[in-house]
Amino acid sequence: MFNGCKKVEKTEITEEQALDCIHEMDTINHYTGMYPIAAGGVVESAFSPFILSLFGVMLIGFVMPWVRARLIVMGVSCAGILV
Repeated sequence: MFNGCKKVEKTEITEEQALDCIHEMDTINHYTGMYPIAAGGVVESAFSPFILSLFGVMLIGFVMPWVRARLIVMGVSCAGILV
């Protein structure tokens, strides 16, 4: 993740370096009972190719007008994704 924070130049704020935004958000999330930001990224990046492939198969399958062809295409494609 990219730390998008920049050093703030104001008279009422004195800081030597820019804050680490990700660490600050993780600290706030901790007090509200949430998991750290990086905890969800592992699961999402692992399953996203399969879910996007499934959406693509469903899109192609539901556009097909013939029921038998739709069943064959969706069955073979879903089996391919599963493998």
